[in-house]
Amino acid sequence: MGNVVSTASSYLTFEQPRSFLAAMSWGNCGCAFPTGIGAKVAKPDRPVIVYVGDGAWGMSLGEVLTCVRQNIPVTVVVFNNGQWGAEKRNQMDFYAERYSPSC
Repeated sequence: MGNVVSTASSYLTFEQPRSFLAAMSWGNCGCAFPTGIGAKVAKPDRPVIVYVGDGAWGMSLGEVLTCVRQNIPVTVVVFNNGQWGAEKRNQMDFYAERYSPSC
């Protein structure tokens, strides 16, 4: 969800089908890390790398405990962009750039 996924989908390439999971326009902020955990459990032999913005990371931070307790090795790359990127983009597009203080 958001700008991090849009950027990743524009630049990353994959050799095997079904190697890129993303919510895209569904607006599921905070779903990347739990989705990565599920992917790793489903395919333990394949590496899983999760790309997530700092806002969404904060929403799913509790899942670190799941990985530790269940020994699920998932790599997470957190982008420190200091904003709710998708929400800020919506405010730019639909609300004449009137920003909420949280974005």
